[in-house]
Amino acid sequence: MTREGAVDDWVRQQSICITGGRGALGRRLIQRLIAGGASRVVALDSRPATRYDEATQSRLVGHVVGSILNPADLDRALLDCTVVFHLAALVHIGRSELEPLRYFEVNAFGTAHVLEACRRQGIQRVIYTSTGHVYGIPRQLPIGEDHPTAPLSAYAASKLAGEVTVQGYAAKGALLCDIARLANVYGASFSLETVIGRALEQAANGEPIRLRNLAAVRDFIHAGDVVEALVRLAVAGDKSTGCRIVNVSTGQGVSVLEMAETLSKIAAEQGSGWLEVIQTGSGQDELVPRLVLDNHRLSGLTGWAPQISLEHGLRLALQEFRRQRPQTG
Repeated sequence: MTREGAVDDWVRQQSICITGGRGALGRRLIQRLIAGGASRVVALDSRPATRYDEATQSRLVGHVVGSILNPADLDRALLDCTVVFHLAALVHIGRSELEPLRYFEVNAFGTAHVLEACRRQGIQRVIYTSTGHVYGIPRQLPIGEDHPTAPLSAYAASKLAGEVTVQGYAAKGALLCDIARLANVYGASFSLETVIGRALEQAANGEPIRLRNLAAVRDFIHAGDVVEALVRLAVAGDKSTGCRIVNVSTGQGVSVLEMAETLSKIAAEQGSGWLEVIQTGSGQDELVPRLVLDNHRLSGLTGWAPQISLEHGLRLALQEFRRQRPQTG
């Protein structure tokens, strides 16, 4: 059986819960699981599904409207499940400095609630999504998983607290788990609080691309590649023990300037003309100027490798942004 066949064979045998299933990454994960033949997927989210969520309209997808902070909601969502993808989180760095206690409540204490519900329901497989920002300022690039953690924001600290919570449950033998530290994901959320989200809005409007710091270097990875990595990680951990930590990344650093110029090129090809790229800030206040993650551990465990180039990913993201804009405006 091919590796792809083994992945889909595993998917067909599972009953899967996704916390944060109405989020952008959660919806894309649902779509991947249904395409792989999943017989049952449950999405837990505080927001109800809408008629626009094409990926979640399958009769195989159940929706539970509730909170990961509510044990009763979790028990309803996790009933008869075998695997949990724990994606639910608050994710914006800037906002976390304004609401640090809320971020720790959801990202750390909420994770404890999810794990305790798994213990009650007898679920042993959990995949937890974290962030590369737990590393802080890198000592070398790309950053491997053994690099010390030194978070510089309430968001990163709260996600690291969630990691430690997962590790604690795994150490007691209650869980087989994986922690996936994600690089800069794009193509899922179009929030204007992300650098690519802001660039996409400006490009879609045919406006100059104005960003705070063009010199910052990031590891931009398309959501489609992230979802495939998470599924393959779950499959590869089916007979593992304890808790594994992996980076989900391209392993390649790209400056914000290069990203913006690529998007300008795409806009020009689509008839908008070349868009000027302008830096609006001094670039001196970037918490982490360069963040690139090494993905060799993940590749070794699963055979996964990113398939979507930045240029192709930006084309897809711009197309999807334009398609969704009338719904979100």
